[in-house]
Amino acid sequence: MNRPSLPQGAFALAVLTCGLSIGALGCGGSSSNTAPRRRSTTTVATTAAPVTTTTVPSTTLPATTTTAGASTPTAALAAYLTSQGHDYADDCSSANPSTDVGKWCSLVRDDGADQKIYGVGPVAAEVVTIVTVQRSGSTWAVTTAVPAPQPGA
Repeated sequence: MNRPSLPQGAFALAVLTCGLSIGALGCGGSSSNTAPRRRSTTTVATTAAPVTTTTVPSTTLPATTTTAGASTPTAALAAYLTSQGHDYADDCSSANPSTDVGKWCSLVRDDGADQKIYGVGPVAAEVVTIVTVQRSGSTWAVTTAVPAPQPGA
């Protein structure tokens, strides 16, 4: 059977229209043909890619480990790290792997006016913890510390 050529996009419109047709005539039928038409349907099975969700527990630090009263964000961060048993070597870009062995350093991840977020960890190593330092009035305090997502995790 010879079918006329449809303009580009018209086929999809025709298929959509046929799929939505409810009348007794069916798709492409005429009023003179009352014989029922066999409808065919195609089911396409799709498989969604698995979703992996990593939950990193957040800890709101108890008042005994916050650094209320620090005059700068880095002073609050240094006091927090000291309370956790770590010596603070300052920003990782200025830390020296030869002389700062065993110390921890920080990288600024978000430098807001009233909130700073740091990635902290041993000098010359991966970031281990994400620490949030918040300003309240004229003082700074560490408010949260969460494990950093590890590469490939």
